[in-house]
Amino acid sequence: MTNTTIHFQYETTRFEIYLDKITGLPAPNIRKLFKLMLSEPWNNQAAIDTVEAFLPAQIEKSKEAWRQASADFNNGWRLVQNKRSKQGRAIMAQNNRIHKAVKSTKGIHQHWVRIYGYWNDHNKQ
Repeated sequence: MTNTTIHFQYETTRFEIYLDKITGLPAPNIRKLFKLMLSEPWNNQAAIDTVEAFLPAQIEKSKEAWRQASADFNNGWRLVQNKRSKQGRAIMAQNNRIHKAVKSTKGIHQHWVRIYGYWNDHNKQ
């Protein structure tokens, strides 16, 4: 898997950020990085262009993963008649796995949308 890396500078400080890993940062840090990057657009145009291309693509990719997980949930979920039987517990475990997958992919998608919102907030200023 290749990481999308951006390099930008603010005054005398140089930053190198892996955009794929930006979801691991707290929201205030993400906003501050965007603010620093956009404070010198003449110096950081390549990084700005990369972020502007990366975020919508990442949102679309996460939305597609969420759709796929939802389709897997709709196709894979099964009703359990006897929840105490061995077979019933196995079916419930599978139901729980696919339900967690949907919740996880939805959360990831919402996080990318939130990050894109931070970008748009700072980009408009």
